[in-house]
Amino acid sequence: MFIVNTRKTISYLSRSISNGRPSGFAASAGVATGALVHTIFSTIGLSIILGQSVVLFTAIKIVGGLYLIYLGINALLKKGDGISLKNTANETLKKHYMQGVITNIAKPKNILFYLSFLPQFASASGQSVSMSFLLLGATFATIVLLWYMFATYFSTLATKTLKDNKKFNSK
Repeated sequence: MFIVNTRKTISYLSRSISNGRPSGFAASAGVATGALVHTIFSTIGLSIILGQSVVLFTAIKIVGGLYLIYLGINALLKKGDGISLKNTANETLKKHYMQGVITNIAKPKNILFYLSFLPQFASASGQSVSMSFLLLGATFATIVLLWYMFATYFSTLATKTLKDNKKFNSK
């Protein structure tokens, strides 16, 4: 089996297309777990910063908002770099899960995203800012998991349809 590996790897989708639904679900769960890890670390760091200085927290919110705008514009202007193939047929579900976790945690862009994203929805005057960060991050991770599982499910249906289509597979 092979996975489609673009410049920006979408591990859950490539796993589901090449290895089937269980592999895609495992990678999806890994990515969502990585999102929870980012949430916890960001909550701890942002809560400490907020406890020290409301001005610094406000500055982080402003810089974070500008960074999110930059990411949006960059995503709109970016073009793909083509496709390459990688053999993943002998990898276990645990490995696909761990690759999802590591892929999510190891990207510096994700760290910056969480440090930019969470403060935009919190008030510096609130008493339970940490809890609101955790709730927002957990909600985001749940939405990520549900969306990736949805995409995994339908990508495997599309893959099966294409594999079963004689016209598509004829040489």
